[in-house]
Amino acid sequence: MTETKTFTRSTSFLKQSSRVQLPNLVLAGAPKCGTSSLFNWLAAHPEVCGSAPKETFYFMDESHPLSRSEANYHTHGLTRYQFFEHHASAKFFVDATTHYIYQETALNFFAACDPQPYIIFVLRKPSDRIFSSFSYTQNNLARLDQSISFDTFTNLLLQNSIEQIKHLFRSEQSYFVLRHDLLYSQYYDFLIRWKKSLPPNRLKIVLFEEMKANPKAIVTEIAEELGIDPDFYDRFNFQQKNQTVSIRNSWLHRNLRRIAPSLPNTALKTMLKSFYFSTQKHHSTEQSKQSQALEKLDQYFQPHNQKLEQAFHLDLSCWQK
Repeated sequence: MTETKTFTRSTSFLKQSSRVQLPNLVLAGAPKCGTSSLFNWLAAHPEVCGSAPKETFYFMDESHPLSRSEANYHTHGLTRYQFFEHHASAKFFVDATTHYIYQETALNFFAACDPQPYIIFVLRKPSDRIFSSFSYTQNNLARLDQSISFDTFTNLLLQNSIEQIKHLFRSEQSYFVLRHDLLYSQYYDFLIRWKKSLPPNRLKIVLFEEMKANPKAIVTEIAEELGIDPDFYDRFNFQQKNQTVSIRNSWLHRNLRRIAPSLPNTALKTMLKSFYFSTQKHHSTEQSKQSQALEKLDQYFQPHNQKLEQAFHLDLSCWQK
């Protein structure tokens, strides 16, 4: 019933698209798989315009915790989809909302578009993705108490008992995301729906591990498929964005995150931010110490990964390392 309702809205609201710049390039997932870096690399191209913000969360399912009340598809149709600045030379407009991979609303809307956008999914070894998601919430966002170890979290996740530590979260949204991280890493269950709804030439799967090892090869391949100048990336600086890190003082970090948006974007703010991270940030999240928990997750995901590999003709041997 929900899917039928969503699809009906999609076809009726598409009539508004002549007045709204919609994305024709979508990085639709998955979270903590390097989409921030890929978005920045693509948006740097003179023929590509990136949305501001990177994740619009516009086509989320109705009443989803990550949906934004001030601008969402169910309340506003397409009237408030205004995330692109005028870009005369742009051929592609990219929205990189990583949670779209899980949303029926996004799937039904983009499938009904004419022409349909080019959809890219970036996938990461599930156990590594979950570790990154956990660490990012605990450190970068400072929304989970530092007393919870990844081993404890993993055991609760596998036992479907994550509610036991709900009181240690400082955000309902972060609790919602981590509570679903096991499901969110079963990529096949979501991608098979996209495969059934869009033609193969509109979908592309990129592996995080391959993109990290050779970003130029991956982005050049995407540029060639899109028909934009691949030579732009010959001397490009492929900096990584939104990396998961460890923070020395979570109390300080949490409070600075709270006041930072109210400060004007000046050179002084940039300098202070750089100084702060140079004194507070650890680049290592000590993943090597979590081998037992990671092995449990690898065992859990083995049949899911096999289905994904077979259905999409992927080589996932890099996930075995």
